[in-house]
Amino acid sequence: MIGSISPDFGINVIGHVSGNLGLGVLARHVVSALMTRGCPVRLFDIDPKQGRGGHDRRFAAYTVGSVHELTYPVTLLIFPPNSIVGFVKNPQHRELLLRCNGLNAALMNWEQMVVPSEWTRTLEGMDVIVAPSAFTRETFEKALPNVPVLSTRVPLQLPEIEADRARFGLQPDRVWFGASFEPQSDPTRKNPFAVLDAFQQALPSRQDVGLVVKVNNAIVDGRPHPVMEDLRARSRRDARIVLLEESLAYEGVLSLYASLDAYASLHRSEGIGLGLMEAMSLGKPVIATGWSGNMSFMDHSNSCLVAYNLVPVRGRAHVYSEELLGPRAVWADPDVSNAAEWMRLLVERPDVRAAIGRNARESMERYQEEARRGRFVDELRSILETEVSWGIGERRRKARRERLEHSMAEGEVEGAQSGGGWTRRARSLARKAGFRRGKFPYWTPPRAGTR
Repeated sequence: MIGSISPDFGINVIGHVSGNLGLGVLARHVVSALMTRGCPVRLFDIDPKQGRGGHDRRFAAYTVGSVHELTYPVTLLIFPPNSIVGFVKNPQHRELLLRCNGLNAALMNWEQMVVPSEWTRTLEGMDVIVAPSAFTRETFEKALPNVPVLSTRVPLQLPEIEADRARFGLQPDRVWFGASFEPQSDPTRKNPFAVLDAFQQALPSRQDVGLVVKVNNAIVDGRPHPVMEDLRARSRRDARIVLLEESLAYEGVLSLYASLDAYASLHRSEGIGLGLMEAMSLGKPVIATGWSGNMSFMDHSNSCLVAYNLVPVRGRAHVYSEELLGPRAVWADPDVSNAAEWMRLLVERPDVRAAIGRNARESMERYQEEARRGRFVDELRSILETEVSWGIGERRRKARRERLEHSMAEGEVEGAQSGGGWTRRARSLARKAGFRRGKFPYWTPPRAGTR
C-alpha cells in the first residue's frame, strides 16, 4: 500500500461548481481560496439538475469532462453526506477513489447531529473529513471515529458590492429586513414563515418598515414549488412584504443584502449558514437562531441571537425524517417572540443597529483572515505524505479502501436488482442515499446548505 507522492501536488475538486445553489457557492469559494494560495486544481462539475447547473462558469478553464482526467493525488468532494454516498457507490468512480497513491477527502455540510448508519458504512471509506463548522466536526467525529476530521473556516471571496434599493423596488425611507432560502432545501428546516411571523408580531402596523424574502429557484421545470403558494398569499395580505423570485447572479444577491438594514434567519438547523456570513461581512446585523453551524462565527457580541428549544426533527424531506434519522434526532425551534423583540429594537434604535452591524463586519474580517490561510490544505498534504510515502497507518488505510470496495460492490448489486441500466441504478442509489421522488416528475434531492 506504500506509494510515492507526485511532485505535482494538487487537488481534484468535485461538486456543483457551476450550480445555482448554496453548495455551488461554497464550492466556488473553496476553489477560489485554493487558487489564491497557489494550489493547482482540476474540477469536475456535477449538474445538480432542476435547471440549476451552468449558472456560474468562471472556472470553466479548470473543469474536466471526466473523472478519469482528475490526476492530482488529493480528491476533495464538496457535497452533503447523502450525495457522497451516491458518488462513492457509482462504479464509474472506482479508478479515481481506489488509487494507491491518492487521498479521498470530503468537505461535508450537514445540518444534523445524527448520521444514519446506512450512510456511515460508506463514509467510513473516506480518508479524511473536512468540517466547515464546529457543529459538523462534532457530528462526524462521533459518527466516524476511525476517520480523521479536520476543521476549516469557510472562505468568502466577495467582490466589490454596492447597495441598490431602486433595482429591487425597495423604498429608500423604510427600514428593510431581509431573508433568503431555497425551497428545494426543506422549507421546514429553513423555516421562512417564522421570519414573517416575527416581522408581523414585532411591527404589526408600522408603514416605515419592510421585509424582502429572496427565494432561490422558486420555479423548477416551469412549476413553482408548493411552498410558494403560501408565501405569495402571505405577501398579498401584507403589502410591506416583498417576495423576490427573480434569479440573480451572486453579485446581485450580495447587492440585495447590502441594500438591507438587517438580515434574519430563523432556521431550525444549519451546517454553515452562508447567507448569514455574507450579510455579516457586509456589515448588517443578523437575527438568527442561536444553534448549529452558524455558531462557529456568531456570538452575542456580533449578532442578534434568538433563543430556541430543541425539538424532534420532523422535516418534509426524507433526509430530515424520523424514518431515516431515528427518534433521538433534534433541531431547534426558534422563539418567534424573541426574534420579534430584536426586530423591534433594531427599528427603534438605529444606533444599536449600526453597532451590531459594525461588530459583525469586524468579526467576519478576523474570521476570513484565518479562512484565507486554508490550513486544512497543509494538513491534507501532510496526511498524504504520512500515509503514502511513509506508510504510517497502513492498516487503517487498507481497511478504508476495503470499505470503499464493499460500498461499490453494494452499488453494483443494487443496480442489478433495480433491473440494470445506469438510469435505474442511479434511482436505486438515490433512494438509498436519502433522495425521494416528489410530486413533480423529477427527483427532489433534499440538499443541505442550498440558498
